Amino acid sequence: MNNITEIELSKLVHHPQNPRKDLGDLTELTDSIKASGIMQNLTVVPEDDHYLVVIGNRRMEAAKLAGLDTAPCAVVDMPPAEQLSTMMVENMQRSDLTIFEQAAGFQLMMDMGDSLDDISEKTGFSKATVRRRVKLMELDQDELKKVADDGRQISMSDLDELNKVEDVARRNGLLKDIGTANFHTRCLGALEAEKIEKLRPKLLKLLKDKGVKDKGNNVTDRSYIGYISFSNETHFRNTLDSMFEKYKDRLPLTVCGAYGGNEKDSTGVYLYCTNTDKSLENQDEQLRRKRFDHSYEVVKNINHKWWLSRLTFIRNYTQMEAKRHISVITAALAESAIRDDDWVMGKIDVALLMGYSDKSDKEKVIAEAAVRAEKTPNLMALWVAYAMLNDCYDDDGYIGRNYQGKPERSYEDDCEQLDRIYDFLEKLGYKMSDEEKALRDGTSELFDPDNDIWLLEEERTAKKNSVTLEHIVYDFRVFNMLKGSGINDIDELIKAAEDGRLFKIIGSNLTYKRIKKSAAEFGITLPDKPGDDGADEPSGDDDEEE
Repeated sequence: MNNITEIELSKLVHHPQNPRKDLGDLTELTDSIKASGIMQNLTVVPEDDHYLVVIGNRRMEAAKLAGLDTAPCAVVDMPPAEQLSTMMVENMQRSDLTIFEQAAGFQLMMDMGDSLDDISEKTGFSKATVRRRVKLMELDQDELKKVADDGRQISMSDLDELNKVEDVARRNGLLKDIGTANFHTRCLGALEAEKIEKLRPKLLKLLKDKGVKDKGNNVTDRSYIGYISFSNETHFRNTLDSMFEKYKDRLPLTVCGAYGGNEKDSTGVYLYCTNTDKSLENQDEQLRRKRFDHSYEVVKNINHKWWLSRLTFIRNYTQMEAKRHISVITAALAESAIRDDDWVMGKIDVALLMGYSDKSDKEKVIAEAAVRAEKTPNLMALWVAYAMLNDCYDDDGYIGRNYQGKPERSYEDDCEQLDRIYDFLEKLGYKMSDEEKALRDGTSELFDPDNDIWLLEEERTAKKNSVTLEHIVYDFRVFNMLKGSGINDIDELIKAAEDGRLFKIIGSNLTYKRIKKSAAEFGITLPDKPGDDGADEPSGDDDEEE
C-alpha cells in the first residue's frame, strides 16, 4: 500500500532508529505551517495501532506546535533495513546529521546486514568515510554525547588524528580535549607513548641479548655512564654500541631496575659499567650526573612536544590558507631578514618542512623546492618564513635546567624569540594550549623542582612504595569500607580503580575524586571513573566534608 491519507498526529510516533536526535529550531517551519499548512506529506509505516514516521519528523512536531490535529501521510510497506537507509539518506541530503549521528546510523545499517559497499551506494558516502564514521562507535558514547552537547566543532581531520591512536581507552581519554586547543598536542603525546610502548620490549630484549644485566637498585660498585631513551630505536642502538666500545675494558654493562615491575612505565634506561681503582667516583657526584642527564631528558621531551606541535601546524597548512594569510607571511619574512643580516637558515629549515632529513642530497632538495615554489608559491613562502624564525628542536624552549639538574626558565633571548614565533603562528590560526601558555608565563607546575617528573626512576619508585593507604584515604569511614572489601594497600587500591570496583565500593562521585586527587599528590594516577564529567557534584552520604 502507498496511499496519501490524513492521519491523527496522536497516532504518529518518531521512528526509534532515526539517526537524527536533535530536530533543531522549529519556529520558522511552525509559522509556515500555520500560514500555508503542510505542503509535503510525511512518509510512515504502520506498526500495531500507530505509525512510525520515516520521513517528516520535523513537520510532525511543527504541525503539533501549529495546532493541527492531522497530517497528510504516505503509508508504505518497507522492511526495517530499508526504513533505516531511507532515513539516513533523507537526513544526509539535507546535511541534518552530525558526524556522531551518521556513525550511529551507519552502525545500525551494518547491524541489519548492509555491507560497506551497500551503505556507500545507498548514502553516497565513500567507503573510506563510512569506515571512519563507524570507527567512532568504538568510543565511549557518553563522552561523545558530551562533546556534541558542548557544541565543540569537530572536523574529520580531528577524528582522523584521533584514530591514529590504537588504544581505545587512550582515545576515550582524548575525547575530553577534542575540539579544544589542547587536543592536538595530547594526540601527539598519546602517539609518542604508544611508540615507546612498542619499542620498549624490543629494546629491553636487545639489552639482554647483549649481556646487559639488571643490578636492581644496588649500584654501589658501579659507575654511571649515561641514559638512553626508548623514543628512537636507531639512536638507542647507536648509543648502546658506542657505550660498549667506549667502556669495553669495564664490562659488563648493567642497568638499574629496567627488567623489574616498573618496566612497563619506563621511557629509557640508566647504564652503568664496572668500577676500577681509577674510576671510583664520589656517590654524590655520580647521583648529580645522573640527575643532570635525567633533567636533560625531561627538558628535551617538554620542549620537543611543543616544537612538534608547531612544526605539524605549519606542515598541515594548505596553499589556500597560506594565500589568505600571505601578508602575515610576507611580514614575517621581512622581519626575519632584518633580524638576520647573514640570512642564515634556522635549525628548522625548508628541507625539514618538505620531509627531508639533514643528510639528504642538497641539490635534490633545492630542485624539489623549486618545483614546489612553482606549484604552491604561497605555501613555500610560509615555509621559508617559518624556517627563518629559527624555531628550535628540543633544547631552547621556555624551560631549561641548571647545573644541578633543577628546572629553570630559559635564557630571556630564547624566550623572546619563542614569543615571536608564537605570535606569528597565532596570526595564522594556531591555538596555544593551556600548558604552552603556562610555560610561556612561567606558571607551569613543571617549573616546580619538587614535581615528580624530575625524580629519578628509583626515587619515584621509592616514593610510591613509601605511600600507604592511610596517606590517601583519610576518612575513617571510607578507609574501613575499603578494608572490609579487601583493599589493604596501594597496589590493591590501584587495581580496584582500574577494574571499576573502587567506585562501586565507594558509590560517590566526590569521594572518588578526593581519593584520586590525594593519590595524585603522591605521584599515583588513578583513572577517571567511566562517564565522569569533571563536575564536583555530591552524591550519597559520603559526600559530606571530610
